[in-house]
Amino acid sequence: MSITVEFEASVYTAPTPSYSALVFAVGTAPINLVDEDNVDVPVLCSTLAEFNALFGESDDWDSHTLNEVAYAMFSLANRGPVVFVNVLDPDDATHYNSIVNEDQTMSGTPATVTLDELGCIESTVVVKSAALVVYLLTTDYTLSFDDDGYMVVTRVATGGIGAAEALKISYDHLDPLGAGACAGVVAADIVGTASGATRTGYECIEQVFPLFNYTPRILLAPGMSHEATVSAQMAAKAASINTMFFAHALCDLDDSVIAGVYTAAAAEKAAEGTTSQYQCACWPLLKIGSLTFRMSSILAGVLAQADGTDGIPSNSPHNKLALGITSMVGDSGDEVILEHVQAEVLHTAGIVTGLKWGTGGLRIWGSRTAAAPASTDQMYTDIATVRMLRHEACQLILDYWQDIGGKINRRKITRVVDNVQMRLNGLSAAEHLIGARIVALDEDNTVDDLLAGNVTFRIYAGVSPTLLSLGFIIALDSTYLADLFA
Repeated sequence: MSITVEFEASVYTAPTPSYSALVFAVGTAPINLVDEDNVDVPVLCSTLAEFNALFGESDDWDSHTLNEVAYAMFSLANRGPVVFVNVLDPDDATHYNSIVNEDQTMSGTPATVTLDELGCIESTVVVKSAALVVYLLTTDYTLSFDDDGYMVVTRVATGGIGAAEALKISYDHLDPLGAGACAGVVAADIVGTASGATRTGYECIEQVFPLFNYTPRILLAPGMSHEATVSAQMAAKAASINTMFFAHALCDLDDSVIAGVYTAAAAEKAAEGTTSQYQCACWPLLKIGSLTFRMSSILAGVLAQADGTDGIPSNSPHNKLALGITSMVGDSGDEVILEHVQAEVLHTAGIVTGLKWGTGGLRIWGSRTAAAPASTDQMYTDIATVRMLRHEACQLILDYWQDIGGKINRRKITRVVDNVQMRLNGLSAAEHLIGARIVALDEDNTVDDLLAGNVTFRIYAGVSPTLLSLGFIIALDSTYLADLFA
């Protein structure tokens, strides 16, 4: 007789679907580890494991920004899916450096060498003898990546490479930050181009709905969204995807300029041009343990969680816990500590930041879009209101697209009014709206309009503003002294 103990695989909780906060992220990933052709193509991922299999695994989030988004959404927020576009291109000479005749010597059993540079592009590796005789892949050696992402050349015992032979190895290696001779990934790569059916960078957003039948709702470009041209492109796409859908762009402010000084953030926001109702300006960086995140990546997860299981974006991220984040830091790595009054200065300036309050960890502090403070209209400045109304606009398009091409008649107009009103009543009953109504007015539907095939409906919606303060008035009432002798 004995006692035995067995172990089963960990219980895995799949990310909760959150299509109202479907993230579209453009950035860089170590695709050389898995698929060198995964460039400028929208890819829908639902789990971190799926992302790693398609884009490669990395904890260097300065070089590989999409890996940060994947970790924040799938591991911290437990929300998905996410559409990723990698722009780091092994075929773009501005994205890689070339190593010529790197000296290496075979050693160990089996005999191997590990190349010096990360980001090795496997298809470019050439292995030669000291006399520059070219050896053949699979016949003389094999290639693989180790757990740290370095390329390992392994001797084939039946091939021509000696067990302790000195070699000269040439290869190209990706350099997204442009640390070497190449320029690396720059703002123009993120902004992208559109030429006929070919799209790159942020222009790939137009392909998401045709490919997946989902509409992006949260736009990210971590590590690059502080660039004015990228911020402008994100705002433009958020205002018009496929000429009809809407989204919200989360743009980080450049702390290399702000340098951890909160009073400099508003000026940097203006300098970057992050001032649209379709944007949130985010500052500073966030940290949990040894991991550092751009605030935009964390805010995306907070928004997805705030939308709840019914996927209705009526809740503000303001004062919500920031996915376990414990502190804020600047570009230098020094901690940024904000008092409430300082966080409010940023809040008033239309900047989403963080605030420590109580023992639950850092909270997101900010309810206003980047349109504040220039605008004070709730419809343009309250994050929850902007997202809620744009969400309903997208939903109307999706629900009634099927009616395009049909007849204009009384039955159809009545059906649209009745069905939309039923949805609005449901949203009001669930307290996503205070109330709402739909009408079809004669003045909006003239004979000329109808002859042109156009029917217009008006929807009036009451959306709850985000609660920003509570006031209590306390007074001394001496009449209660009589209770002492009652």
